[in-house]
Amino acid sequence: MKVIVKTPSRLHLGIIDPTGLHDRRYGSIGLTINEPGFEIEAEPSDNLKISCSKQYYNNVLEALNTVSNRYGVDRGVYIKILKDIPVHVGLGSTTQLKLGVATAYLVSKGLSVSVEKLAETLGRGKFSGIGTYAFARGGFIVDGGVKIGKPPKPTVSLSFPEDWKIIVVIPNVERGYDEEAEKPIMMEVKGDSSIIMEVAYLTLMKLIPGIVDRDIVEFGEALSSIQVLVGRAFSKYQGGVFRSGVVDGLVRKLKEAGGFGVGQSSWGPTVYAFTDGDIDYLHKAALKCLSDYGVEGNIIVTNARNRGAEIRVIK
Repeated sequence: MKVIVKTPSRLHLGIIDPTGLHDRRYGSIGLTINEPGFEIEAEPSDNLKISCSKQYYNNVLEALNTVSNRYGVDRGVYIKILKDIPVHVGLGSTTQLKLGVATAYLVSKGLSVSVEKLAETLGRGKFSGIGTYAFARGGFIVDGGVKIGKPPKPTVSLSFPEDWKIIVVIPNVERGYDEEAEKPIMMEVKGDSSIIMEVAYLTLMKLIPGIVDRDIVEFGEALSSIQVLVGRAFSKYQGGVFRSGVVDGLVRKLKEAGGFGVGQSSWGPTVYAFTDGDIDYLHKAALKCLSDYGVEGNIIVTNARNRGAEIRVIK
């Protein structure tokens, strides 16, 4: 039996409360997207075999060992990574990889474990639940933040307009923080209470209604404002509201080209923009901006994904 798991990736659109004004902290906003994604294949083997590029190997091995020990499953499996998500660019690759590998492995052994339990076993979703629930169900997600002893769970889960095109630009510059570097920042970061309240208001009263009403202007205005407000809270850790010169330049140029809701995903350097019209203008603007900065990069045109990971069993 062969199992193939195809994962989405996610855009991390912001954090509502980095301080924890009351008894919940963070509260993430995110969107599941179709591309890029992992394609992971698992099939029985006499022993453990892994076929993937070096940058993914340790995470694949760690995921397999963790679930093998937790659920008492033998390690006789051949895991292949056929398609991938770039690491540490703000698209949530580690969570999708570990959940995808663990799911493919367990299904190939005839076991079924909920995504929430699997995420807990793998130590995912400590600060944000977006990656876990993007894998589980897709769509637009707001989680309720971290409460002592409880992982973040979705408080808002919406179908997102799939006809809105999304341009994802990944410049080849310094990558975002990995989890070890991120942890002390997330424990230390503070936000001004007035900004926290403004982000919460924009999320509840403009961003979410914009999605429900399929109003890309309202959605875009809210998201662009949230990005700037959240970026200020993290500016001392990333050198500004956005991560680097080219990231800031891409945000400006994509806005000027007519993009809606332009921003930086997580720690970057990935930049995104939405449109309900011709995306060629955004594509050309991104190319010119990368050229002006003398930077190469990858440009992906995708859309929202209103379902989680795809699991296919071939007998």
